[in-house]
Amino acid sequence: MKYFIIVALLLPGCLFFSSDSGTKKKGDTVVSRDTGIPKDTGIPKDTGIPKDTGDPKDTGDPKDTGYLEDLGGAPDMSGDMNTPYLCEDNIKNGDEKCDASDFGGQTCVTQTSGRKRAGSLECSADCTTILTDNCKIGFEQVSAGSFHVCALYQDGKVTCWRKNGGSATFEPLPDQNRYTQISSGKNGVTCGKYGNGNVACYNSMGNVTVSLSDAKKVEVGVKVCKISNVGVIECATDDFPFANSEFKDVAVGATTDVVAGLNSNGVRFSDPAEDFFTVADATQITLGDKFACVLKADKTIACNKDHASPSGKFKQIDAGGDAICGLKLNGKVLCEGGTMMSPAGKFTQISVSPNREANGNDLKPYGCGVRPNGTIQCWGNYVFKTPPTP
Repeated sequence: MKYFIIVALLLPGCLFFSSDSGTKKKGDTVVSRDTGIPKDTGIPKDTGIPKDTGDPKDTGDPKDTGYLEDLGGAPDMSGDMNTPYLCEDNIKNGDEKCDASDFGGQTCVTQTSGRKRAGSLECSADCTTILTDNCKIGFEQVSAGSFHVCALYQDGKVTCWRKNGGSATFEPLPDQNRYTQISSGKNGVTCGKYGNGNVACYNSMGNVTVSLSDAKKVEVGVKVCKISNVGVIECATDDFPFANSEFKDVAVGATTDVVAGLNSNGVRFSDPAEDFFTVADATQITLGDKFACVLKADKTIACNKDHASPSGKFKQIDAGGDAICGLKLNGKVLCEGGTMMSPAGKFTQISVSPNREANGNDLKPYGCGVRPNGTIQCWGNYVFKTPPTP
């Protein structure tokens, strides 16, 4: 029996035929035709690493709806350990304007633009407002006399006080005037400058008539003298021997009638026996009992007659008896000479009294100064009543 196997391969445009024949005999076993190893189609096609579509889209942090919004807003978390601030814990932080006694460095001076220096600030109960109701008009200047002390308020009024046993306070100058500078000297005399340089004076017997005007500064010692705005020195009782306009400052002796004028070259004295004190470009002068000191242009102190002087940089000086005190740039006070001690703390202005005699005793000088808060403190051989509180 013939078998025919026809294989047709169809290719584009062609037709092929193939044949195979054989004779199958009885009993033959039919074996399937081995078509060979299955066709290797190769490694499955590598389509590459799956496409990276990027990180899942970041939609941002969950919406911040505020911290404890239902409690009325977020507390201040600026402090250590993120602890919310508490009003009246005496620590100013966050949006607080103040907290109990913590005013963040503010004072009556800063809160009233300098109009009130004394007293104290208060903080509102909710820590949102600095209150100035307790701020007061403070003192601007103090002047230490032989047997009394006078002080000038910021508003131009003047008050004075005496030693124990005398009147506690008294008004020494006409109250209708508003003074800008005062000076106290011997025998209870105090003078003040007001208006356009007019001068009014007072002593324990009442008003003292002086004919001085156009004063830039008035000084009281044994005499009453002034320096004018153009540098002329004039005294109430007699003329200063140098009648010219070369002077920058004046000082008057408290135990002798010597008057000293400071010019660009040094110090001229009314007493011809006093030698010219040569020092260039000084800015202030002060007289002790037997010496003179000046504040130099470099802010150091120089004294004549080998008198000891405080060392350092200063902005104001004053002498009395055998002592000289200087107000340093940082507000502290340093004194030299005699038994005068330097006071503690800071000041804005100082005054040193002359030596005093009482019942045959020679009383050493004392000093007084204005504190930054507008109050007055005195030191040394101070025998008067406690300075008044503004």
